[in-house]
Amino acid sequence: MKDFNRSRMATGHPALRQSGFTAPDEFAVFCLCEQPNSDEMWKACAGATGFVLAFDTTHAAFESLRNPGKLGKITYSDEPLGTFIGSYGPDAFFRKRLKYSFECEWRIIRAIHRLEDNGERDGHHVFVSQFDSACVSEVLLRPESTVEQELRELFATDRRYAHIALRRVEKVE
Repeated sequence: MKDFNRSRMATGHPALRQSGFTAPDEFAVFCLCEQPNSDEMWKACAGATGFVLAFDTTHAAFESLRNPGKLGKITYSDEPLGTFIGSYGPDAFFRKRLKYSFECEWRIIRAIHRLEDNGERDGHHVFVSQFDSACVSEVLLRPESTVEQELRELFATDRRYAHIALRRVEKVE
């Protein structure tokens, strides 16, 4: 799972206003993946020592991640975008090159002013948002993960997380 990443947009662009994006000129992207054991995604997002949160998108609590914001499935194409917002409006947030199609990605777009700035990491601001943990169904770990013990202790001592399954997944060859 990736942290929110920053994207800059033109303030007040008509395509944004028409689609309901009326917030200031900065937006955050929360990336989700349909493939929980994709090697490429583990390398890019969780690393060998991290973990993956699996969400139950049908659970009512998932609404706290979806709103406020816009949820959309990424389409993959090598067709040029032209002018970003002028040609595609907010849908440009939901498009990537074909070489990334292995990601099977979905995104939630939110205005940065709705998020908490959690400082910097690797030279980038990290923005966070609270959400209801009831929509987390499991946490996936690779054998190399270094956080399993901490997660087990958290799940055992904090009843908000008691329903979450902890599952090891092997690297896909």
